[in-house]
Amino acid sequence: MSAKKQRSSILTAILGFVAVIVIVAAIGYFTAFGGDNIMGEVEAAEYRVTGKAPGRILDLRVEEGDVVHKGDTLAILGTPEESAKKVDSESTPAITSVISENDGEVSEVLTRVGEQVDEGSPIMTVAITDDLWGIFDVREDMLQGMKVGDEITVYSPAFDKDIRMKVSDINNLDSLPAGKESKQTGRNGQKKYEMKARPVDTAEGLRPGMSLIIRR
Repeated sequence: MSAKKQRSSILTAILGFVAVIVIVAAIGYFTAFGGDNIMGEVEAAEYRVTGKAPGRILDLRVEEGDVVHKGDTLAILGTPEESAKKVDSESTPAITSVISENDGEVSEVLTRVGEQVDEGSPIMTVAITDDLWGIFDVREDMLQGMKVGDEITVYSPAFDKDIRMKVSDINNLDSLPAGKESKQTGRNGQKKYEMKARPVDTAEGLRPGMSLIIRR
């Protein structure tokens, strides 16, 4: 075989291999994300961290994404209250620690060091990561086999694994306008429902905003 024919054969083999990879990837994508699969995402209970008195942010001890535990100091406030001692008849600031009320993860920091905050003003938001659930918008014709109390299998793309969840709530959402078709519904005026499902077992690593898929 000539060198030219050999190079041509090698090139053909490489192109064939690449084509197979592309086809397999496409099949995998449409299997996971296409068709009548039900898409959802992770949500979590949250609480707003607030100051108990007006003051200035002297220090922020955490950043977005940090894991915190109940009792951790999240921020330091300097309040304008008079302390027991005064210097030159002027009040000296009292120091107040802002403490975490629950275990969780800092999802959003709403203030900066040096910023003045009022009593009750939000300083940051903490997601309670042991109180997670999946939320799904489901067409009524796809609710078959799913009712409150049922266990379902949900796929997590982030971890490439299935998670067992238990349906905890199904609420009726507004119907689509009559005569309006969409890829989501495929039928005129199809009603939609919001379904909530919670992990049956501890789902390590799940975080708010992660995608979830119910394969159909």
